[in-house]
Amino acid sequence: MELLMDAVALEELRVQAKRERQAEFDSAQRRAGTLRVSGCAGAGLEMIACPHGYLVEQIDDVPGQADLRAGDVILGINGVRLAGLTADEMEVVFASNFADGADLQIGCHEEPLRHSAEDAAAAPCAAAPAPSDLT
Repeated sequence: MELLMDAVALEELRVQAKRERQAEFDSAQRRAGTLRVSGCAGAGLEMIACPHGYLVEQIDDVPGQADLRAGDVILGINGVRLAGLTADEMEVVFASNFADGADLQIGCHEEPLRHSAEDAAAAPCAAAPAPSDLT
């Protein structure tokens, strides 16, 4: 009986620690940005889907993205969170909000993946088709 209670208490501590790590990440690593889109060039981004959003792999010079760097993760667009969505769902959400001046929530690649490495759902970023509107 005592062993069972210790296991439950240990699990509660693990969950609390995970929440605290996520809160630290939320406050320290996220920043706001703006998406730039050009009629001819689109956004000029090469991205792949990962558990937290779109990992930015490359940014073209035109139109350029002043608020993004390679290695950033787009966590949300226009207030819609991308984390936890499938690659297909992410594409639909991103495409429906894809416009010059769209508000972005941005994080760095290493932090969200490092904090969720213990989660079963946190697989390494996998290649997924970027939204067709981006090219």
